[in-house]
Amino acid sequence: MSTKKQPSPRNFFIIWAIFGLSLVLLSSHITSGPYAKYSSQSKGSDGARVIKFGDLTVTETGDFTSVGANENKFVFAPGISIDKNVLVTFEGSEASTIVFITVETPGWTLNNKNFTDSKGQLTWSVDDGWTYLRTDGSKHVFYYSLDPNEKMTNTPFIKDGVIQVSENGTLAIYKDYPETSFTIQGYVVQANKFATAAEAWESLSSKS
Repeated sequence: MSTKKQPSPRNFFIIWAIFGLSLVLLSSHITSGPYAKYSSQSKGSDGARVIKFGDLTVTETGDFTSVGANENKFVFAPGISIDKNVLVTFEGSEASTIVFITVETPGWTLNNKNFTDSKGQLTWSVDDGWTYLRTDGSKHVFYYSLDPNEKMTNTPFIKDGVIQVSENGTLAIYKDYPETSFTIQGYVVQANKFATAAEAWESLSSKS
């Protein structure tokens, strides 16, 4: 559980930062290929059977304003963490599956599942349950493997649900602060056809 520190009066600077969340839900809405369903042919009267494949949803909550021009922006100050929850829910499948999350982070640097913004003032980490796969340009790919009938219920993507703010912020650092944003997208694929998560992502990314 994270705690929020109160800043000293002399070191209190407030700035805005925009954090975008873009959701791409690829699940039962796709009607071909291994991304939504799997047909198994058997002899006798069964015919072709479609494996059940649940919905994928990604939800976001956090410390953001919703008034006028400041809608969906965050206010931050030195040493005070920002609540930022990204929670993944997947209803499961009769087949093994892989849930992918991509993070597009222009202006952020990734180091061992830890993101730092261009001015070194904001940091956040990917939760321990997710595995880093690779980086495509500015898009970082993480995945979570699930067994048949295994579900995800509000599984966190951002560790502890917070963005940490450096205590060393100054007016000089905060002046003309660049827009700081990241975009998160969620995908789920059936895993049976692929030997590795990398193969699954290659196939998925070529079609999305």
